[in-house]
Amino acid sequence: MNKKLNTASIQNELSGQSVFFLNKENTERKTEVKESVRDVRDVRGVRTDTKRERKRHPFDIYHDQLQQLQQMKTAHMMQTGALRSMSEMVREALDDYIKKNQ
Repeated sequence: MNKKLNTASIQNELSGQSVFFLNKENTERKTEVKESVRDVRDVRGVRTDTKRERKRHPFDIYHDQLQQLQQMKTAHMMQTGALRSMSEMVREALDDYIKKNQ
């Protein structure tokens, strides 16, 4: 069985379309492409399952409760690789508490 060589990609490389072998014309095209790309690194996920408005309100918690929340946050990140805020965990626990005690 003979391997077939992808001649189209080789011709592309040899005709100056490679990012490694840019000429002046391709450099201008490259900068145009960069301007159109949007940086999505600082876009955070938005909860779409509920449309509840959040209201900031301070509550006091015990030091050991804070430590446990931090440990849970770290464990969640190590297991899933996703960030989860402690505020989100507290909101979920408060929802459960309210449902249970109504």
